[in-house]
Amino acid sequence: MDLSETVGVNYDFLPDATHLLQLEQPENCVALMLEFLEEQRII
Repeated sequence: MDLSETVGVNYDFLPDATHLLQLEQPENCVALMLEFLEEQRII
């Protein structure tokens, strides 16, 4: 399934990451979370 064609779904892909993104790439994880929170005007 290509999520880019699904309305209302926003996702990012990080190469070489598994389901343990927070442990494997914590800096990238935080950056993506902050970007999302800013886009939602939460922070």
